[in-house]
Amino acid sequence: PAEDAVLLDTSEMTIEEATAKAIAIVDMSRR
Repeated sequence: PAEDAVLLDTSEMTIEEATAKAIAIVDMSRR
């Protein structure tokens, strides 16, 4: 749950920002 908490902490983000952050995290994990 600790990792998910970071990904799901979107209360102060817009949908766009949350999506961009999620994409960035996935992109980083691919390298």
